[in-house]
Amino acid sequence: MDKQLSPLGITTAQYAALSVLIEQPEVSGAEIARKCRVTPQTAHQLLTALEANGWVKREKHPSNEKVLWVKLTTGGETIVKKARPERLKVVQTMLKGFSPADLNKFTGFLDRCRNNLPGGMKDA
Repeated sequence: MDKQLSPLGITTAQYAALSVLIEQPEVSGAEIARKCRVTPQTAHQLLTALEANGWVKREKHPSNEKVLWVKLTTGGETIVKKARPERLKVVQTMLKGFSPADLNKFTGFLDRCRNNLPGGMKDA
């Protein structure tokens, strides 16, 4: 995935964080860390790089000044739109040769694996 996204100047981890923001436009860095399954320190480094690229901005939460909201910028939306087709190419290559029935079974197996983990990882 990194190889496919590299010409756009974005990494897989950065794409994952930006994708969280597409789904949830205002979120804390801690929530991004949880959703991307990285440490808070790693999320901070990731967000610092995203902010330096102009893809996100951080602002104080309106009701809790200790919390910083992370918001997607127009530039961030643009890079996600450019990266999605590249990500899709990787997914299509990875799933090449699987029938719809195979994919349904595969998805079921992954769901069972996820549900076997502590807490069921429902938002995984």
